[in-house]
Amino acid sequence: VKVAVVSIQKMNKFIITKLSYKITYMVGYFISVVFGIFSVLYVFNLIESADVSKISSLNVEKKFQDREKYIEEFFYSYESSIKALNSNTGFKKYINGEIPKDHIEGLFLTLKESLPYIFQVRYIDESGMEKIRVDGSSLGIEHNHDKQKSFVVEEKNLQNKLHRDYVKEFLLLEPNTIGISKIDLNQENHKIELPKKPTIRFGMRVADKDGKPKGILIYNICLTHFFEELDKTTLYYIHLIDKDGNFILNNENGHGGIVSEKYSTYTIFDEYGQKEAKNILHNDKYMGESFYSSKVSFFNDLDIKMIMDIKFDKLSNDTIKI
Repeated sequence: VKVAVVSIQKMNKFIITKLSYKITYMVGYFISVVFGIFSVLYVFNLIESADVSKISSLNVEKKFQDREKYIEEFFYSYESSIKALNSNTGFKKYINGEIPKDHIEGLFLTLKESLPYIFQVRYIDESGMEKIRVDGSSLGIEHNHDKQKSFVVEEKNLQNKLHRDYVKEFLLLEPNTIGISKIDLNQENHKIELPKKPTIRFGMRVADKDGKPKGILIYNICLTHFFEELDKTTLYYIHLIDKDGNFILNNENGHGGIVSEKYSTYTIFDEYGQKEAKNILHNDKYMGESFYSSKVSFFNDLDIKMIMDIKFDKLSNDTIKI
């Protein structure tokens, strides 16, 4: 009997030990499965949070502000310079008829050379006639070996520019205030200059010592380099559009914007469709499925909008189609 009891005790101990191992294994397996599930979910969450399109959508307004800051910084020196020229003692004496213009032409040359993307500095009188004009290359369009030395344009080659809208608008400015022209292509003698120069002009109304308006100072600024730098982003295509939806800047798919032959024929209605194009034009700010548009504060009077179109969203779609 004693032997039988001992055998039963050993058997029970063996069974309990075996069950303990089995329970331990099951618990361990369960824990590993749960851990695996959470690991997979964690990885998926990381992938989702790292999705370029979602990151871009969340940060697009911040990126827009960065682009706006670049615009303001690019044009700051031109605003400061034209104000300084208007306040210059020698220029004031010329306006008041105290010295001849050849005494200050060197000043115009110096200013032209000090600002790399200017290709013209001019003083135009009330009739729209150029009185002083300095021409030369800008770094925005010409290669170094084609760079043209700045020079004072001879009297016989000066033009009347009253037919140009920007001159008419600048002549309506209050004395000592600055205006900014719309962005267009530079013209000489009623023809678009080649190679094409996307151009913006800063104009400042000039007055004599009695406060009487005498004309306008004008800087012609080539925007080729400005467009290239503005569009240098990893996540976005940068577009600039006018109030009618024409692309001033659009390097995506080679459409080219204002320098392209498609400038007036390929618009945001072709790029985004009727519904989204109207949303872009009719809203100061608008968030589309893969783009963000907003008015550019620096160009507020020109009603120019910037569109930031997410690159990687489109790349993903192209990959799916392939």
